Order: sequence, then C-alpha cells, then structure tokens
Amino acid sequence: MFGLCGAARSVTVLDHHKTAIDEFTAHITGSADGSNKPAPLPSNLTLRLPLDMSGATATLSYLSSVWRDSIHPELVATCGANAAQQFEEAMNNRSNKHKPSKSKKKSAAATPKSPPPAGSAAAPAPTTPASPTTESDDDDSGGGGAGSTAVSDLWLSGRNIAQIHRLFALTQDADLWSWKIAQSREFHRGVLAAKFEYDPSLNTQIWSDLLSINIQKMAAAGAAIIKHEEQLIAAELAKSFPIRITGTGTGLAGSGSGSSTTDCLAVITGQSSIRSELGHQLANASAARGLRGIGAIAYTERDLASDVYKVSFRSVANENVALLAQQFGGGGHAAASSCVVKMSVFDAWRAGATASVAESKK
Repeated sequence: MFGLCGAARSVTVLDHHKTAIDEFTAHITGSADGSNKPAPLPSNLTLRLPLDMSGATATLSYLSSVWRDSIHPELVATCGANAAQQFEEAMNNRSNKHKPSKSKKKSAAATPKSPPPAGSAAAPAPTTPASPTTESDDDDSGGGGAGSTAVSDLWLSGRNIAQIHRLFALTQDADLWSWKIAQSREFHRGVLAAKFEYDPSLNTQIWSDLLSINIQKMAAAGAAIIKHEEQLIAAELAKSFPIRITGTGTGLAGSGSGSSTTDCLAVITGQSSIRSELGHQLANASAARGLRGIGAIAYTERDLASDVYKVSFRSVANENVALLAQQFGGGGHAAASSCVVKMSVFDAWRAGATASVAESKK
C-alpha cells in the first residue's frame, strides 16, 4: 500500500472492514511494529472507511459524479445514519463539481504518474451469457445521462436511476447482514445461484447483465432455492455442538483484558451453499440455549492446508464477531467474520465445552 503511494500521485483506500481501521491505526500509533513511534500516513493517501456502508455503496458514492435524482429510500435505510449522511454529502458535492458532458474520462482510486506503455492493454475476452432472470423491470429509461466518469458512462447512461439504487440497496443489505429490505434474502440467494462472472476482463457485459436484473424474478428464484436449503439447514443444525473458545486480550468477543472464553454453538459442514444462513440460524439457536449469540461454521477449502479449518462466525444480539476472528488472525464485520485455525485448535474448543458441561454437573 505505502509502496503504491510512492509510485502514484494520489491513492484512495475504500474499505468497510473494521480490520482496515485497526491496521491503519496500528501504523499511525506505531503499534504495528512494536516501536510505539507515531508513523504518519503518506500525504497523498486518502482513507474512506465507512463501516456502515457496503463496499459497493462506498465505491458508488466515491466514483459517481453525475446524479439526477435523490438517493432511493431503501439505499439510505440500509446505511447507518452517518454513512447515509456521508453518501448524501458526497453525491451533492460531486453534483456541484461535475457537469454532464460527453467526454469519457477514466476514474481510478490510484492515479499513475505516467501512462502505461502503448499496446499494453489486453484484448477483450469472450463474454458470458446473461442470467435467464435478467430483463428490464420496466420501460422507464429516465436515468442519468452520459457523465464525466467511466462509472456514469457505463452505469447511468440511459438507465433507471431508481433501479440502480435498489440493486445497491439490496447488495448492501446482504453485505452488512442487516436484512432490512423485504425479499432481500431471496434476492441475494437468487443472485448467488445465477453465478455471474464479475471479472470485466472475462465478461465485458457484466454491467449490462447486472443492470438488467429483474428484481422480482430474481427474488422468486431465490425463494425456491431457500425453501430447499431450509431442509438442508435443519439437518445440519441437528449436528451442532457447543464449543468454548479460549484466548487472551481484547480480541475475543466480550472479553475485557486477560484470559477470556466464548461459549457458542458450532457445526462442521460440507454444505458450501448454505454456510451463511446456517451460521445465522446457528447463532439464534446458540442465544436461545443461553450461550453467546454466535454461530461458528467450520469447513475445509481446497486452497488451504489439509490440517486446518476455515471458521466463519455469524452473530445476533449485537455480538461483534470481528473481534473474535481477529484473535486468530482473521477479520470481517461485526455480524460476519472468519479466520483459519488448526483442526487441533478447533478440537480443543469442542473438548473445552464438553469439559465445562461435565464440571457443571458435579
């Protein structure tokens, strides 16, 4: 990151993870290397770290320069109060600074000092077909006109701005795990099943594919999938067991200083398609049993060593599992985070809970 600052005129970091704030804070205070000597950030580095926005919405608020209508109410509703205000201010500021034009200037978070060598651009790759659930929700194409950035050129030209805001609102609702919008879960599950290729170098039509999504049809498709997955989730929940996570310091949820423990429910699963919702329901089941409102989903991944689990945490009741994951080198959001631990460590968590139950019965 700091090497990039030395090679560019300006660098802007867009991140909505708590771990990003912690890492930059550690650099500034000197705690990152143990020196405790303040280390100021490069003067050409700008940080935009809105915890109560999704990455997509934070990027939209930063890059968009041409707006015609106000923000869709659902998009504001899924932001926290501070982020919603920041979004409004960013939109208004950029509307005042930039006037619609037909020029097509590229916008990037990092601005290079010199242009790339001629002929270095890769040739366009083949596109993937659009999802069968993609078509215009309505015939109103009264969105923003051609703008002065790549974002407005690609996303807003001839589009319905309300449709764009709804898509961002639904994405944010899932990303922050808040589920404030009706049919949000169903829509999110439908999008996952559609398996869009999001890499624009592999799918040059990705913007059109996403903007032509029929929200109602996508939600209906997701609802059918969820109905089937609920049966799978019930079977996995029946296999759940308590664990006792032990650690030191402030990295564990609810810990103060010194030794701490976190008791919650866990499950080891091979059902990749249901992990997120399984974790959420497991967290509710954990809270209902008088344990912490946390669900721990352990699973293996092909790219990881054979003796480790990736553990995804989900939380309810205002539990902050980002702190929990950080204790083991992971991170994420307050309601959804993950880390990688040795299988022997996970087995010790399970044994610790068993020992605790046995001790309580004496």
